[in-house]
Amino acid sequence: MATASDLQQLYIGYFGRAADQAGLDFWVEAINNGGLSLANVHTAFVQSAEYTAKYEGLSSEALVAQVYLNVLGRPAEAEGKAFWANAIDTGVITQDQLIEGLLSGLSAGDKAIVNNKVTVANYYTAHRGADFNADDITTSGTILAPVDGSTASVSTGLKTIVDTVPASAAASGQVVAALNNYLAAVKAEEDFAKTVIDPTTKKPVVDNNSNGHVDEANTAATAAQTAAFTKADTAVQAASTVTLNASDAAAVTAAKLAQASTEAANAVTAAQAAVDAKAGLNAAVRTFESAKASYDAAYKNMIAASNELTAERAKFGVIDAAGNGGAYDAATGVLAGVTKLDQAGKLILDPLYAEPAKTPAQIAAANAVLEDIKAHLAAVKAEDTANTAVDNAAAQLVILDNTTAYDSAQGTNALTAGLAFTLSEEKKQQADLAKAIPELSAANETVKKLSDLDTAKTTADNAVDKVLSGGLVAVTGGASVGTTKTSELFVVDAAKLAIGATATVAIEKGDFLFIGNGYVKGTDSDAITAGIQGGNDSALEVFFATNAGNTVVTVEKTAFGSSADTAEVVEITLTGVTADQLAFDAQTGLITIA
Repeated sequence: MATASDLQQLYIGYFGRAADQAGLDFWVEAINNGGLSLANVHTAFVQSAEYTAKYEGLSSEALVAQVYLNVLGRPAEAEGKAFWANAIDTGVITQDQLIEGLLSGLSAGDKAIVNNKVTVANYYTAHRGADFNADDITTSGTILAPVDGSTASVSTGLKTIVDTVPASAAASGQVVAALNNYLAAVKAEEDFAKTVIDPTTKKPVVDNNSNGHVDEANTAATAAQTAAFTKADTAVQAASTVTLNASDAAAVTAAKLAQASTEAANAVTAAQAAVDAKAGLNAAVRTFESAKASYDAAYKNMIAASNELTAERAKFGVIDAAGNGGAYDAATGVLAGVTKLDQAGKLILDPLYAEPAKTPAQIAAANAVLEDIKAHLAAVKAEDTANTAVDNAAAQLVILDNTTAYDSAQGTNALTAGLAFTLSEEKKQQADLAKAIPELSAANETVKKLSDLDTAKTTADNAVDKVLSGGLVAVTGGASVGTTKTSELFVVDAAKLAIGATATVAIEKGDFLFIGNGYVKGTDSDAITAGIQGGNDSALEVFFATNAGNTVVTVEKTAFGSSADTAEVVEITLTGVTADQLAFDAQTGLITIA
């Protein structure tokens, strides 16, 4: 099975243009019902007059370069161009296998480019319909060329088509354009929402509802914004005379943050000047700061070594309960019956520990304890040395500045008053403020981005109203929608509906039902037996079945959906119409009354 999008990729890759409707319909039908394969189409395209006119006489490198421009809109990198050109020249692949090979190895970014070009090309083909002519070959190519991996480029391409390319009388161009703009806006909002970090879990938000990640993203972004504001306000008040107000306009907040930053810098300058005024104090402060940093690291390492030793002794106790029962001398590292000091005063494993015989696991566990004891003793010694150094540095500060006060408690070793203390506090407050400001800015930007994207989605939704009087109607699980004598665009998002979800739509002539992109019309090979029989397990399919004057539209959630033990499908009942009255356009994903 092949979809219109599969074929559209070939038209873009080989010819650099959108497919003409007649050609697209021919090839889709030939593959899905005529026994041809995509490989046959590749060959036919390479043998076509259009291909010959475009590429005849080009070297393999020039051919590869042009295909890169067609498919990805950018020049081929030297390595890639050389690789594919050599593959053609040496007969590893033929020209009709080039695009297939290129498409099979795309990066995520390049896939986005291809998908976006296909979206715009699909719309162009539908927009022109049976009126597609020779001029459209050039026009569609010009419109497709700048389409890249961004949503904006898709919107620009679609708008260019609507604004500059005449619509076929048979095509529902405006509806499709409005729908595609809406879907692009929805996707842009959802894609950004997935990048929002939950301030509690520190991970991307999780999709827990039918609105995708958007609701969770808004909740998380608002919480992060509140936390960032509180942090910034705390830092501002600590470093300055300024107070932030959540209701302030952005410009006012920016001015306050600038003023707070200036005040914080001035405070640091003043504190530094006071230190500089005391002879020798500046050098003593640097010595203390260095000693304090060394002590903090040594203390942290000592605590970690202590925790590791405790854990290792616990493991040892499980492996050898009897051996772990002796008294432990923290000063020497002697664990009675397990470790001892030799004649040179070196800590070793007690030779008597192995008597009576111990298992290899017990010996290994005892050695592990020995190593952790040594590491802990070394960490304690380093912490003690660092403690002496910071105490001495603090004493020198007291000599030079008799207003200095110092807390020598283990694990603290911090100044509590004095010129050096004031300088340290002012620097810390300045650093806290400098960190809080960009965090607040980033949080505000996230909230604004979500708001802007939601506004864009609403604008796209409203644009549908200008095309169809009934506007866009979301079809959710359990819904019953549809208004008589009003043209509406019903949108089903099967991916977000639960397996087995049902809905009812009162569809009329002039209405449109969108089921999603990438679907082909499936056939139930046994209409009598319950469920879908004979579906294609390698393609997403939609099935029509008449039931008591209505039509049940079965939409697969997965390619294997209709064949699963529990069918992975959703069902939409269209009231008042039979299956033979309906038309399905696989290119646009739209169902209408023919």
